[in-house]
Amino acid sequence: MGPMPMQFDELDEVTRRCMLAEFEAEQAGGSPYVPKNLSEAGRRAFPDLMRAAIRDGNEQSLISALRDPRLWEAFESYELKGVVRRRRINIDHKAEQLGITEFNTWYVRGLARRLMDEGVEYCELMGSVQRSRSFVMWNSV
Repeated sequence: MGPMPMQFDELDEVTRRCMLAEFEAEQAGGSPYVPKNLSEAGRRAFPDLMRAAIRDGNEQSLISALRDPRLWEAFESYELKGVVRRRRINIDHKAEQLGITEFNTWYVRGLARRLMDEGVEYCELMGSVQRSRSFVMWNSV
């Protein structure tokens, strides 16, 4: 059983277009985000998986796509008490972390772009992810 689906109240075609525009701008920039622990195949596939989730999916569809073991390295390094160690990657856990974080990131960026394009001067976003609350306010340019 995976995480409970998140609620994206403003996830419509306008917001999705803004999300995709923000994502494509980062991809075209000098150093797009590349999730760590992805295999070479995963690094190649991730942008298209993200695009598909933005166009007509959600964090759950992204998580499902990311559960493919071929997309991940088998092991990761970590440090414990000053000693670098290796452990097998928990693909389900990593897929959930990455799927939730990345879809939410592009949702917030797309929604912010949409609201600024619409001339909204103030916005308060509230969400609960792992029992934390985020509040964002900005002045339109």
